[in-house]
Amino acid sequence: MRALLGNLDSSGPAIDIDCLGRSATGPGCEIYRIDYVAAGEVRAARVQRG
Repeated sequence: MRALLGNLDSSGPAIDIDCLGRSATGPGCEIYRIDYVAAGEVRAARVQRG
């Protein structure tokens, strides 16, 4: 996953977060968050407003 996304805004052993840009419906930023379990396996991925 990390190799596909490139440089992220925040990266750690259990969570990666990347700002996708400003939300079309409000002042916040659309955030792509990926949660990992052991060995880099993706547990969950979602887009949320930050």
